[in-house]
Amino acid sequence: CKDCPVCGRRTFWIDVDNFSALCYVSACSAWIEENTVDPEIIDCGWPTIRFLKQNKSIDEAVEALFRLGDRLKSVGEERMDEAEAESILEEDGMRNGPDYSGATLFFPENAVPPFASIIIVPGYATLESTIHNWGPFFASHGIVTMTIGTNSIFDQPEDRKDALLDALVTLKDENTRVSSPLHNSIDTNRYALGGWSMGGGGAQLAAVEDTSSSIKAIIAMCPWLNTLTLSSSDLNHDSPVLILSGQIDAISPPGIHANVHYNFTPQSTDKLIYEIAFSSHLVANGPQGGDGEVGRIALSWLKKYMIEDECYCPLLLDTPYNASYYMTNIECEEMSSLFPLGPIKTCTRAVPPISAGRRPF
Repeated sequence: CKDCPVCGRRTFWIDVDNFSALCYVSACSAWIEENTVDPEIIDCGWPTIRFLKQNKSIDEAVEALFRLGDRLKSVGEERMDEAEAESILEEDGMRNGPDYSGATLFFPENAVPPFASIIIVPGYATLESTIHNWGPFFASHGIVTMTIGTNSIFDQPEDRKDALLDALVTLKDENTRVSSPLHNSIDTNRYALGGWSMGGGGAQLAAVEDTSSSIKAIIAMCPWLNTLTLSSSDLNHDSPVLILSGQIDAISPPGIHANVHYNFTPQSTDKLIYEIAFSSHLVANGPQGGDGEVGRIALSWLKKYMIEDECYCPLLLDTPYNASYYMTNIECEEMSSLFPLGPIKTCTRAVPPISAGRRPF
């Protein structure tokens, strides 16, 4: 057993006698085998993105997989320094919407507009501060982030839906407000909505109500809706949705909340559910959850669907080490279009990178 050239795990089993090898991690499954037609050719591949290459020797096949692994790892490297995050409040001139209470708008300071944006609302009996950490994190990666409070901490998911949609009006207003630091700097075609607990349920409901093509992504963090009355028609929308959940969440047990959200979201909608092992209802309150894997997956989701940067797609197919359940229906482009001949394509860093580096084979 050797370290896999692609995923780096020590799960690459080699059969020397039959000129074959296979990574037994289901999320990877990189392979090498003798060509069934020409025994002088050694095939290798990575099913995740339908990568296939013919080689003259096993050594050449192994090297091809190492190059593939290096290119995937390069997705986690920095192409530019992270932007510094600044913020403004309502007292700085931002609109005070009637359907929510209080807001903080985080934005990149040293980055080039226009910026995609996300709005995040907290859960039942909690304040805006509980989801504040998402603001500087996303903003430091070039995504304007608005965190909001609710008119009552006891607001239900439907109220939190209204809060998100009202905050969207405010965010659009910042693009036209002459004295705003984001005047003419917001991409009005690229928005995302997110929320934690009942806020996550509200984000799902908002995606159903707002049928504009500008809602590019949803992030439902340990989402809660009344699943006793919930039906698939309540979550019938086409905005790509990321669902985060905690395995031992006693408030929104994933079996009757997050998993239902995933199953009731149409199969025609891109969706991913990531359940973090031995984690509670608080695991997705900020990007640091799950040893940073929550932030990595959430950022990759927004980069793929809001920024439309396909080089983040392989990160979403790389199952986090601490996932107790991980399911998605998304597919990535073939390697030839992701990494054309020539310089390796890189992305702004998704934290943490998918591997610490290449190990000796």
